[in-house]
Amino acid sequence: LLGAWCAASNSDQQYLQIDLGGMRKVTRVTTQGRPGSSDYVSSYSLSFSQDGSSYTQHRTLYSLEQPFPSLQMLTGNSDGDTLRENRILPASHARYVRIQPTSWNGRICLRAELYG
Repeated sequence: LLGAWCAASNSDQQYLQIDLGGMRKVTRVTTQGRPGSSDYVSSYSLSFSQDGSSYTQHRTLYSLEQPFPSLQMLTGNSDGDTLRENRILPASHARYVRIQPTSWNGRICLRAELYG
């Protein structure tokens, strides 16, 4: 057993889709890699959907330093076991969440928890 979700291939087209069962507020994401291994996702992006077919990518908040919100890359893990938490600002309301790895070590493997 792997103890984690692992993509079928190491490609930036792979993603983990989570169905929350209904509309939920998402404020944090915690990730880990594959336990006891060097397989982990080191950065990723998030997309949110209400219907499972139309997705919106999570973007940064507007600020004076960044007047145009851009796609937010979230920092992932640096090993297979350590927890890494990212706050989602602004919080998102969705039923479906996609975690799309953008960089990784070894195989694309991760464990994830979403919080509201």
